[in-house]
Amino acid sequence: MTRICLVTGGTGLLGSSLREVIKNENKNIIEKENEIIVNSNENKNIITKYIFLSSEMCDLKDYDKSKLVFEKYNFTDIIHFAAHVGGLYANKNNNLDFLINNLEISMNVIKLCHKYSISRGIFTLSTCIFPVNCSLPLTEEKIHDGKCHQSNEGYSVSKRVLEVLVRFYREKYNYEWICIIPTNIYGKYDNFNLENAHVIPSIIHKMYLAKVNNTNVYLLGDGKLSIKELADKIKYYLKFNNKILFDTTKDNGIHNNII
Repeated sequence: MTRICLVTGGTGLLGSSLREVIKNENKNIIEKENEIIVNSNENKNIITKYIFLSSEMCDLKDYDKSKLVFEKYNFTDIIHFAAHVGGLYANKNNNLDFLINNLEISMNVIKLCHKYSISRGIFTLSTCIFPVNCSLPLTEEKIHDGKCHQSNEGYSVSKRVLEVLVRFYREKYNYEWICIIPTNIYGKYDNFNLENAHVIPSIIHKMYLAKVNNTNVYLLGDGKLSIKELADKIKYYLKFNNKILFDTTKDNGIHNNII
């Protein structure tokens, strides 16, 4: 059987990084704009085609348009990265939008995976699904033990719902579906926008601009916790010699500020 894998969020940070890994680990491939074909005679059970779906190709909030994509390719596997994402203040100011958009994406993807009998799947969650005062270490059993942090509650709740959907479908239909929880990932395909990026890429961008312009750099919060430690590391590697100042009028964000 030919295995074809849908990679949602195919041009984002995770999707683009996965594409690089596939290219580096397979010598005999054919690469097109939004797909990679792997030619291999070694194992007939490997995925032989990856479709990297971007939001420009298909809005996963639209069930009918998404259905056309599933019908076209006859997928056997899915790696689900796509989500409506943003930094602390984008989430805090638009909790309703983050909740609705991500619920629509999750419901459409899950329903279509079931409709077309896609029995193998990896679905991406986020560490923000853990409760506000969750004890360390963070484990899967603690996901639903309390309220999410209010700053990004919409996004967090939508990801909790995705975990429940995957678990219920797996239990009822014996699908090989799992959820993964990446922690503070960042890289060259990240969003470095100063207004809505996540903590690490935002600090990297601010440090870079401050070095180029020979100015001090302003970070959000009071800097008492590990954000300062992270900033000091970035400062060291960039050989940035000006001051790091903290804007204490802004929130510190998620509990403990653990990066």
